[in-house]
Amino acid sequence: SGAIGDVLGQFLDKDGNSVSRAIDDRAIGMPLAMVLDVPEKILSAAGPHKVEIIRAACQRGLVDTLITDDVTAELLLTPIG
Repeated sequence: SGAIGDVLGQFLDKDGNSVSRAIDDRAIGMPLAMVLDVPEKILSAAGPHKVEIIRAACQRGLVDTLITDDVTAELLLTPIG
């Protein structure tokens, strides 16, 4: 259904939108709508396989500070296309 990864067990598409409200409602954890209200959101993720979900989480506003490795950082800074 277009999911590229998850944040806190809630699956997002490439634009940072939830792909299934039904699955989100069954996830144990903080709903992403509540995460948006957290004043300092820190994401720790690394690896080429995580680039799409990191981008999506950033685009949705779920990340203020990213902790990652040099390879992932370079991939994130590379223009899409």
